[in-house]
Amino acid sequence: MKNYTAVLVGQPNSGKSTLFKVLSDIKSSGSGPTIDINATEINLYGDVLRLIDLPGLFSLNHMHPAEEITLKFLLHQKIDLIINVVDASMITRSLELSVELLELGIPMVIALNLEDIAHRQGTQIDSELLSQILKVPVVSTQALYGKGAKDLIDACQKLLKSKDIKQQPIEFTHHLEVKIKELEKLISPHINGHEVSPRFYAIKSIENTAILSKNIIEHISPKHTEISDEIFAEHERDGYETISYERHHIAMSLAEKICKIQPTRKVPWINKFDNLLLHPIFGYFFLLLFFFFYFFAIFVVGDFLSSLSEAPLGQLAVWIDGLRSQNEFIFFTVNGAFQGFSGIIGIVLPYFLPLVLLTSIYEESGYLSRVAFLVDGLMH
Repeated sequence: MKNYTAVLVGQPNSGKSTLFKVLSDIKSSGSGPTIDINATEINLYGDVLRLIDLPGLFSLNHMHPAEEITLKFLLHQKIDLIINVVDASMITRSLELSVELLELGIPMVIALNLEDIAHRQGTQIDSELLSQILKVPVVSTQALYGKGAKDLIDACQKLLKSKDIKQQPIEFTHHLEVKIKELEKLISPHINGHEVSPRFYAIKSIENTAILSKNIIEHISPKHTEISDEIFAEHERDGYETISYERHHIAMSLAEKICKIQPTRKVPWINKFDNLLLHPIFGYFFLLLFFFFYFFAIFVVGDFLSSLSEAPLGQLAVWIDGLRSQNEFIFFTVNGAFQGFSGIIGIVLPYFLPLVLLTSIYEESGYLSRVAFLVDGLMH
């Protein structure tokens, strides 16, 4: 039995954490959330896959503390596999992070999530072609419905079992690639065999030196200054902008190759329904209907469940009342405990269960967020 570590990395709202929850449902053992990092263990056909959900980020050039947590984990922890969760409905923006993650040199699988939304928008994505171009497995998933989870696990297992899983980076334009390779040669002897590729540090030395260690900066200092000046002279932009433009161009080119746009005049029924629920007039009618049904259902179900407990609790009360004639101390002690117990079982729990169930249903359906929107408008 082998132990592997895989991390879920993706942009905010890409469905990364939802996918983590889906995969966690088939876990063999696991640990709870640790600050901003969630972790669990999955039975990977006899092996153990430690799956870690890292905070979402748009780029490894972190702007927020949560993004810094993800970057530090990627750079300083032993990782066998990256599962890059890509939002298919915003494919170009999402692929920019994918291109950057490939620079790390860590084996990667792409989970192409929210593809159903992309289809409704009229975008068809050729996942096989994307896999061929990037040379990484690409699996279509719909995390919200649990679709594709098994295929994703199979792809991870196949890649981890592969003898040669060295990640192939995407090359930049020739004049930039030459400079990156020069810096890579200088950096390679000074990273102490770290899992992260020296190419990643070479690119970051042009783009964002804040990520580099002092040791690396000292060994590339003269050459780094020379290359930075050359890049500014050639592009009239600094290294950060130049590399960002390059990645954006690569992501745009990829999107053009793999996407087929099919214009549609038909408005999806879910959008029509959403427009009705959020209508400035009819929306409040549905809001009142929602609250009426919500509390009506709670009290109807609660009364029914409460009636089921009345008979057994009544019999138990009669039996306890018989203790008064035997020993008043025992009677008051047992009766006090019984009153608290019967209050929970007979009053609180029957109404609490439908309350939690209905709230969960409305939350998962997405209507609670619409309620918040309508109520917020009313309060204003």
